[in-house]
Amino acid sequence: MDPTLTVLLHFINAFKQSLKYYMTLLQGMVLLLTPLKSLSERLETDPACNLYLSSHKGNSIENG
Repeated sequence: MDPTLTVLLHFINAFKQSLKYYMTLLQGMVLLLTPLKSLSERLETDPACNLYLSSHKGNSIENG
């Protein structure tokens, strides 16, 4: 087999492996961040959570 072709095949395989690695890493990040995003949306839209958060920040209705 031609040495140039061998080097090219090794380079392509290494590129495919690194692409697989980064895609897996990206999927993991998405899986980790999705619940956080939905939780933050829920905290913003749910009146009970919003009132709870505002009362603990010192910005409740009683504190003016």
